[in-house]
Amino acid sequence: MTHSNWIRRLLCALALTLGLCAGAQAQTTPIRALVLYDQPDSGPYAKLGMAYAIMLRNLLGHWNTTVDMKSVQSYTAGQVEQYSVTFYLGSYYDLPIPPAFLADAYGTTRKIVWFKNNLWQLAWHPSYAGFTAKYGFTFASLRGLDATPTATNPKPGFFDTVTYKTRPLTKYYVYDAATGAVNADPDVGVVQIFDTAKAQQLVPISNSRTGEVVPYVVKGGNFWYFADLPFSYIGPRDRYLVICDMLHDILGVDTPTRQRALVRLEDVSALVNQNSMTVLSNYLKSKSIP
Repeated sequence: MTHSNWIRRLLCALALTLGLCAGAQAQTTPIRALVLYDQPDSGPYAKLGMAYAIMLRNLLGHWNTTVDMKSVQSYTAGQVEQYSVTFYLGSYYDLPIPPAFLADAYGTTRKIVWFKNNLWQLAWHPSYAGFTAKYGFTFASLRGLDATPTATNPKPGFFDTVTYKTRPLTKYYVYDAATGAVNADPDVGVVQIFDTAKAQQLVPISNSRTGEVVPYVVKGGNFWYFADLPFSYIGPRDRYLVICDMLHDILGVDTPTRQRALVRLEDVSALVNQNSMTVLSNYLKSKSIP
């Protein structure tokens, strides 16, 4: 390829990559969000809930938001009414949830987004027997691996594939036969929809071994439920992308489309032709690219 052709092709690629699309009006009013996380008194995973909360807070920073974080154990009555949306990250199995939060989560008209564990403390509580009638779904069970993994069967079935906008997103899973350790988060909360007029399955998750499908994201009224924690064992092509995208719907913000890119000029050294760099620099400047 000649020098001039190389420059021409690179400039064309830059033009395509850096094109901007017109979008909707930008959000101007800050959204107040509360992120609640599990924090047991002790144990090796006592700080894990906070780590997940930080990940969620970082994502919420994409919008004009004011985000408060605290352990669910320190929740006080009425706090959900101070926020547009409250997220609860159920990372710790059966950690007792304060009655004040259960009552407020059930009684509020503000958005509640619940992840994975401990929904049974609300949905099955006698004081909130109307949960199913109100939201159109209920918690059924917690499901994990179909069998104990072995050297001959290292990956037994589990709900491992989230299908989002026709794209399969596979959860991370590694089994170490030498130690018997499972590096994965195979558990999901299974819910059952009773009234499709009130509750909708927005995203499914399936067991690739058995073909069984259950809801991954379900919404009933102002109540959203995610079957697992999309921040655990995350990868670039797994269900983490679902929460990244669905936060637009949860927050209800019509975000302007801005197709931005990072341009890297690689292997620039004293041996590179100065004229080539001048052409590239002038082009970037002409497009107001810093």
